[in-house]
Amino acid sequence: MRFNVRRAASGLTFEQLVEASGVSRQTLLRLSAGQARGEVVTWMRLSIAFQVSIDELLGPVFIDDAPSVVGRDGTGVSDVG
Repeated sequence: MRFNVRRAASGLTFEQLVEASGVSRQTLLRLSAGQARGEVVTWMRLSIAFQVSIDELLGPVFIDDAPSVVGRDGTGVSDVG
């Protein structure tokens, strides 16, 4: 999951991210392990802590996991968004 990459690139330790975002350590651990998707308010707090837009933060997370979309004619749609 790119969450771990974002945290590492920010230079923040896990504890610093807990402090900067106000998101619990348990929630951050679940997000980083891919065990949770998180709520909108959680991602908003993280976008502020990382100093990036919520779109920039969430885009890769949800696009990577997006299901394939098949049109009525049976062809696949590869571009999500």
